[in-house]
Amino acid sequence: MVSNEKKRAEAEKAKGEYTPRSRALLDQQIDLAKNCRPLSCGLGNYEVAYFNYKTNLRTDGFIVQMRGVVSCSCRMYLVSGIPCSHIISCLRHEKNSDQDPKTLISPWFTTEKLKRCYLNLMKPVNGMNLWRITSAPRVKPPPFKKPSGRPPGKKRKKEKGEPRDAKKMTKRGTKIHCGLCGVEGHNKLKCKTGPKPKPPPKPPGRPRKRPFASISEAEPSLPSLPSLPSFPSQSNEVEDLPSLSSALPKRGRGRPRKSQFDGASSSQPPPERTEPMYDTGPRTLLREGYGVFTSPVTGDDYIHVGRSVVDTRDNTVLPSTLYAARERKKLAVGRGRGKKK
Repeated sequence: MVSNEKKRAEAEKAKGEYTPRSRALLDQQIDLAKNCRPLSCGLGNYEVAYFNYKTNLRTDGFIVQMRGVVSCSCRMYLVSGIPCSHIISCLRHEKNSDQDPKTLISPWFTTEKLKRCYLNLMKPVNGMNLWRITSAPRVKPPPFKKPSGRPPGKKRKKEKGEPRDAKKMTKRGTKIHCGLCGVEGHNKLKCKTGPKPKPPPKPPGRPRKRPFASISEAEPSLPSLPSLPSFPSQSNEVEDLPSLSSALPKRGRGRPRKSQFDGASSSQPPPERTEPMYDTGPRTLLREGYGVFTSPVTGDDYIHVGRSVVDTRDNTVLPSTLYAARERKKLAVGRGRGKKK
């Protein structure tokens, strides 16, 4: 109400045919008309060249029509109703028309129109205590709806060209990938191919390590001996004997026991270690077979039945795949590098 009264007072004090604001805008365009050089093309058509007053070089050109409907290709006169500098520069070439640029101002910028805008006054309003009580339903505010997305918080919107936060890495130059099909260039909202099949889930926990090396890995320290011919497999399969947990070689707790030759001085040569030679026997076994053989490493007798091996030393039954690991364990215990369970 205060602002409306202030504008009404200014309209009452205004003098002249046009408003003070429109005259001020027209004076700016008249001052810029000195940089325009019109070239007449006939019948009220002009080509106006705009020059930079500092370098005196042409920067732009416009088409102006002065007869009939006055117009300019810059469209300033069409939008604002104030004649532009290009039209003003062409007025002096139109001898049969009025050369006063004020005559081209839109009639909506006259003082009469300004006074008619503030002719109707705003009526005063009583306080809430004097309002009339009605039986109509009370007007309530619209329900609150939480906007989607992350709340902006106390951060303001930065202007164009203002530097961003230096702590955060910019995403400019990054390429997006679809979360369903994995193809580059779109996200899962615009995906048309559909999701790709998921891999089977991994078992929980850490993966279990292999306790021993495979039988095919031979020890380089042991001499290579020829293996016995394998027994022909029977057509009738024999069921495997149950494996005992005692057959698995286990490592004892603590540090391994040192050998009696490890602490000897370097001046005294260690005694020669002669390994006993036994009858030739297989170092590695087939997964399935039958027969009796002697180990070339420890000299113990074994009975091979199907996929199981029986140690005649203590009647231990173990799978044939653990034969090589048991021999290495026996050899380590015999040399004092392991602990016998």
